[in-house]
Amino acid sequence: MRHIYPLFVFALLFMSNLLPTNAQIATPVECGYVGTDEITANFPTFLYGIDLTAGETITISVMPTGDGLAPIMRLYVGGRMTEFRTNGFRGRSQSIENFGVSSTGLHEIEIEASSDTTGQFTLSIGCILEDGTIINPGDVLPSAVDTVPPSMPEPVAPLFGFPGLASVDFINATKDPLIIGTAMTKAITPTGSEIFGFTLDANANDKLDLSVNRLSGNLNLGVVILSADNKVVFYGGLITSESLSTRLTLPTAGQYTIGVFRVDLLPPDAPEATAFQVTGTLNP
Repeated sequence: MRHIYPLFVFALLFMSNLLPTNAQIATPVECGYVGTDEITANFPTFLYGIDLTAGETITISVMPTGDGLAPIMRLYVGGRMTEFRTNGFRGRSQSIENFGVSSTGLHEIEIEASSDTTGQFTLSIGCILEDGTIINPGDVLPSAVDTVPPSMPEPVAPLFGFPGLASVDFINATKDPLIIGTAMTKAITPTGSEIFGFTLDANANDKLDLSVNRLSGNLNLGVVILSADNKVVFYGGLITSESLSTRLTLPTAGQYTIGVFRVDLLPPDAPEATAFQVTGTLNP
């Protein structure tokens, strides 16, 4: 039994050379990490843990702030065996460039100071993943982007009724003053991209007689009357009909716009250029 004790002590000394000089819990990091820490007399060593897959490549850089710190960097892999080590020099960065990882699992990066130096440093980690994805320091892992799946629209039961219309922007509409009591003719091409506006000035409670007639073609037309503050005063259209007539009271004073444009409520199989006439009369 007296021969066992020396062997046991020898084994402990041998194993201690394989472990980091300052055992501590590793701070979890990932590819793309950039962070700053400071080595002091009370915190002489920093340890970081990163999960890597065999075949991936890692680049690690330690940049001291100023000229006071001489950092030493070690890379440990499964079993806490040293896989790579750099030597420290005051004020000079240390790096492990494009190191191919040979095993899958937790790897640990240890940063300590050489010759009792102290100071701040910045750790940067870049990787090349198995699929060739390059993650530079400061990038975000692809798996960390949009971890919550996009919400899917709820299924809608078949609608029996008016399907509604998309918004129509009148900012770039072609506008002409409406000549009261005169039929004004325009045409929309088969592409249907034109928007026509006819403007008129009115007083509050003026009555407007409006008629829109299709002269030719098969495009479906929407007709809208907008107030000066962009409120819809009237909406109608020519889908399969040839004409539309309405009389309405204009609620406020100001300039009104009568708009005519294509709508796709029942699009024709072979669109044709469509000519139409607009006639408006105030207080008939």
